[in-house]
Amino acid sequence: MQWREGWFWQIGVLASLTLTVPVVLSARALAGPDEQQAARFAAVAGTENYLAFAAIGIVVFTWVLTTMQSVSIALAMERHFGTLGVAWASLTPRILLLAADATGRALAQSLFGLGSFATLLVLFRFELSVEPLALVLVLLTGSTASISVGVLLVGFVIRYRDAGMLAASLLMASATLAGIAYPTTVLPEWAQAVGHALPLTWIARGLRAAVVFGDAPEAYLASAVLLGMTLVLGAVGWQLFARLEHAARRHGLLEAF
Repeated sequence: MQWREGWFWQIGVLASLTLTVPVVLSARALAGPDEQQAARFAAVAGTENYLAFAAIGIVVFTWVLTTMQSVSIALAMERHFGTLGVAWASLTPRILLLAADATGRALAQSLFGLGSFATLLVLFRFELSVEPLALVLVLLTGSTASISVGVLLVGFVIRYRDAGMLAASLLMASATLAGIAYPTTVLPEWAQAVGHALPLTWIARGLRAAVVFGDAPEAYLASAVLLGMTLVLGAVGWQLFARLEHAARRHGLLEAF
C-alpha cells in the first residue's frame, strides 16, 4: 500500500536529505572555512576525506537503525491491525515469520540507504576508493547482524508491546559509541571497548575501509566479525524471544493494547 502512494516516495526523498545532510554539513563546519582542521581530522581518522567519512557514518546509522527496527515494526503493525494472533496461530515456524518480513524490510531500507548516499555524493562530490567484493561482503554481513539485533529487540515488543523507548535508547547510544561522525579513537578507552562490541561500529568500519580507504583486508576483517556477531546474537536473540513470547502468552498479552 505504501509503495503505491505518492507521499511515500516524497517522504523518502525528504528523509534522505533531512537525516543525512545536517551531519555532513557539521563535518564541513568543523573543518573550518578554509579546511584548516582537515589535517587534524586526518591525524586521527587516517584520511582527509572527512566528507565521505561522515557521509558513510550517517547513512550507515540510518540504514542499520531502520533494519534493526524492521522486525519490531512488523510485529507492532500486526498487533495494531489485530492480525498478530492469527499469524502466530499458523503452522509456519516463528523463525520464518520473523525472517521473511525482516528480510523484505531490510531490502527496502538498503535501497533507501543507497539513495541517501547517492544524494550526498551528488551534493558534496567527495572522492571514493571502492573495493567491490569487500563492499558486498560488508553489506551482506551488516544486514544479517542488524536483523539479529532486531530479533533481540522483538521479544520485548511481544512481551511489553512496542518497547520503543528501550530500542531508541540503545540505538542512539550505539551511534555515539560507534563513531558515526568522528573516529572512535577520540573516545575514552572504556567507550572504545564497549563500541567494539556493537555491530554498528564494525559496519561503519568495514564500509569506510571498502569505500574510503580502499583497504580490502580491513573490510574482510569487519565482515568476519559481523558474521560471528550474527551467529551469536541470532542464537541469543532467538532464545530470549522464545522466553518472552511464552511470558506474553501466559499473561494474555499477545493481542493486548
